[in-house]
Amino acid sequence: MELKEQTYNSLHEYLETVLKSIPNPTALQVVEAKRTYWKIYYTQYRKEKRKIRKEFTLSFDNSKLKLIHQKKGSLTVSEFLYQSVDMALDSNQNMSYDKKLLGAIDQHLVQLIDLLEELSETKGKTQDISLNEKIEALETHFHQLFKSTKS
Repeated sequence: MELKEQTYNSLHEYLETVLKSIPNPTALQVVEAKRTYWKIYYTQYRKEKRKIRKEFTLSFDNSKLKLIHQKKGSLTVSEFLYQSVDMALDSNQNMSYDKKLLGAIDQHLVQLIDLLEELSETKGKTQDISLNEKIEALETHFHQLFKSTKS
């Protein structure tokens, strides 16, 4: 018995269609026909469900799995994972960070602190102006970096 793409409304309709050519089907033929029907049914069911919902497969190492079991409480693992994803999506925090960007920000912040320390120690007016220009340039650079992370 081969898988058919035809849609059947029920198991009985399928059995009547498939077994009508056999006048007295054996129990084994009926069992095989039922098995084939359920293969067809679940294949079509999953295909239709995938049109509506995207499925993901997750795998966890033993340490992460232990943490999940510790934190899930009375929830099933699936319920806990759904709840965790919902909480992450509902929060307004950006969960992914660009390490290169954070490194660049850190370096520029260190430069800014050095400039501010130098500014506080400097007495001359001309040096204050050049330091202020450098601080403004850093401020512009920070603004561009943060603007690029939002887009």
